Amino acid sequence: MQVWQHLWSRPALQAEVWLGIGVPLAITVLPGLRKSLGLQLVAAVIAVVALFVARYHFVVGGQLVALFKGSWAHGLLSYSPSLTEWAVLATAVFLANVVNAAGEKFLGLGDRRA
Repeated sequence: MQVWQHLWSRPALQAEVWLGIGVPLAITVLPGLRKSLGLQLVAAVIAVVALFVARYHFVVGGQLVALFKGSWAHGLLSYSPSLTEWAVLATAVFLANVVNAAGEKFLGLGDRRA
C-alpha cells in the first residue's frame, strides 16, 4: 500500500489514468467524435502511450520496496531505469515492428483478395 500511495500521488500516473483512459473513451463514445478518422488515431496513440506509462509505473513500483523490507532499508528506495534497460525497450519495439513488417510482406497479411 505504501508504493500505491506513493505512485498515486505522482502527476504522471494521474494523467495516465484520467487522460489516458478518459480522452480515448470520450472520443470513442461520443457519436460526433467517433466519425473522425483523425480523432480515432489520436485516441489510439493516447491509449498506447497511457499503456506504456502504466507498465512503466508497474515496473518501477515493484523496484521501490526492498526484497526483505525492514531488514536493511526503511521506507521506499529510489529507482530509475538504466540506459541498458531503455535500450532493451527500444530493441523490443524495433523487433516487434520487424516481425510485423515481415508478416505483411511474406505472408500476404495485407492482401484484400480472399
